[in-house]
Amino acid sequence: MNPNVAASNTPVTDVASEIRARGAASENDLAILQDVERAIANDEILRRIDLPTLRIQAHDGTVFLRGHVATRPHREQIEAIVGKVRGVRAVSNQVIADDDLELAVAQALGRDPRTRSDFFHVASTHGVVRLSTRVLRAESFEAAEQVASRVSGVRAVVIVNPGSQQEPRVLLPAIGTTIYCQDGQLGTLARVVLNRSSRQVAQLIVAARLQADVGHNLYGDARPIEHELVIPLLYVDRVVPAGIFLGLTIGEAERLPRYDSEKYVEPDSSWQPSVDYRAEDVCFAKVD
Repeated sequence: MNPNVAASNTPVTDVASEIRARGAASENDLAILQDVERAIANDEILRRIDLPTLRIQAHDGTVFLRGHVATRPHREQIEAIVGKVRGVRAVSNQVIADDDLELAVAQALGRDPRTRSDFFHVASTHGVVRLSTRVLRAESFEAAEQVASRVSGVRAVVIVNPGSQQEPRVLLPAIGTTIYCQDGQLGTLARVVLNRSSRQVAQLIVAARLQADVGHNLYGDARPIEHELVIPLLYVDRVVPAGIFLGLTIGEAERLPRYDSEKYVEPDSSWQPSVDYRAEDVCFAKVD
């Protein structure tokens, strides 16, 4: 579950750091934010279905809601719950409901001449949009992926092949998540490489401290040197709130390529990030 969403039971030893980390403007806003999170978590349906994909911030008594929910009624219910929390002066509800997103994507596909005749079925699950059609044309799939990914609020696009028994998995791990190998901790997730067309994460850029590569400080003490490793998604076994687990040993991970800025490009100013990442968290592989 996203740490910005779940109610915290951890004692606050550094209030200023907690305020910054939780998206609050002051100690009073931090208290409001915690009360809001608890109030939403008290609703069993919202806690089970929508809470992990909500992003909540507070500033001078105004609560800002972002993220994704399953339905419009859930969106309205969350706003009503937040509005009743003591100290909340106003609610800015920017949450996107799946039924609204499905309609927006379907309309975009219907307007584009490359996709309007292919009758795509559109289904959204907390902002991850799945497209399927009986028309098996590669160019149609590519165009649909591009059109859907440009719709505001879409986190990622998945093309569902009717002939396939298994659809591709979609992983959108949080920046800062701890990365584990089979024999220990490797590092933390620093950035992600996205597929430009589908917005799916294709590679992880991991800040890894490799014991085999050692430098020394002014006193001659050995210290691991940090490297950024590029890890393809195929090596990811599972992603859970506690971390990302790889099907590799640390030694095997050390042999993966280092991040080379010459092989990647940053998003341009027109690129709109999803709720999962900021623009500085993302890059794209260069196309030869």
